[in-house]
Amino acid sequence: MTIQGGKGRGLVFESVPENGHVRVRIDESGKPKYLWPNRTLLSDEALDKLRKRGTFFFYPPPRPVEQRGLSWIVNICADADEYRGGLLGLDAAFGTALPIFNHPRAVAMTRRDLSAARLDGIEGLIVPRCRRFMADETDSFQKAFKEGEFRYPVLVRPAASQTGRDLVRIDTPFDWPKVYQTHWYGKPHFMTQFHDTYGPEGFLKLRAGWFGGRMQIHSIKQSQHWRVNHETGETPPDIFAPREAELVDKLLAEGVLASVMEQIGSLSGMDLIGADLGILPDGRLVLFEANAAMTMIQPLSYFKTTIAKDRFRRLHGPVREAVNAAVDDFLAQVAKGERGPSATLPSVAETFDRAP
Repeated sequence: MTIQGGKGRGLVFESVPENGHVRVRIDESGKPKYLWPNRTLLSDEALDKLRKRGTFFFYPPPRPVEQRGLSWIVNICADADEYRGGLLGLDAAFGTALPIFNHPRAVAMTRRDLSAARLDGIEGLIVPRCRRFMADETDSFQKAFKEGEFRYPVLVRPAASQTGRDLVRIDTPFDWPKVYQTHWYGKPHFMTQFHDTYGPEGFLKLRAGWFGGRMQIHSIKQSQHWRVNHETGETPPDIFAPREAELVDKLLAEGVLASVMEQIGSLSGMDLIGADLGILPDGRLVLFEANAAMTMIQPLSYFKTTIAKDRFRRLHGPVREAVNAAVDDFLAQVAKGERGPSATLPSVAETFDRAP
């Protein structure tokens, strides 16, 4: 099997998840649509451009592959646990040979525990302690709590979970049985110190992105529940939109968020990365997660109401433009013979060996 490149041509790298699981739903045309977990979602415009300039490749291939004349790679595998094998394979084959958008070495470092250690110390950002451990005994959770010197409450979740599935909050020593109601046995987990961000407006969750040197705010959500999402009763976006606009203007004027996101982008070495942050009443930010797996681009069909169209104009449209610009900037750098610093990071294999 041969992948034939050519001047300016490249590869879009995809991979099968480690567990082999992909969700499926039926789209509006009545056809099945595959829902791949923890991947970087690019716009249709960016994907069309890449499709014209390169080949889409799935790992692992059914047989050995020979590549000829590739100039670049765009990696859309965005989770170190979900795509462990894919990231190892990509780095081993091309880690130091070609410019790679969202280099696998940088993606490996966005794993929750490694990201927490890497981003700790950013001014204006509280980074909760995070520990990775293998849950192979019923007392594995309590051991991780003690060894990590945590205090109650803590959040426990399986690795590769970006959607909150099997996420459990442990408030007291009597809450540990909650984890045994999840699919826990034999799986790596993360334990994270819980920081209460509740204020006069409830819980506020900010999503922002760093796109090749540009910061854009994606959204601010509000809820009375610590898990801020539509399943726990967040305030509907159209209703919260006026207050969201005020908070966005305030954050942009203060400049703290821009500085935090710039440092996240710089320290992570990623071409495109998103961050979910809690907003404290005093204006400080609390890191929930920072990776390239979070959804930054919604279908245009989401923005039908007048208020939604205004939110698209103010927030989601600029985010879409920033995603496209990040891809364009990467391709322009490749054309100039430039490459980012991520290739100088430890190899994916080294990162995983040091922190299994």
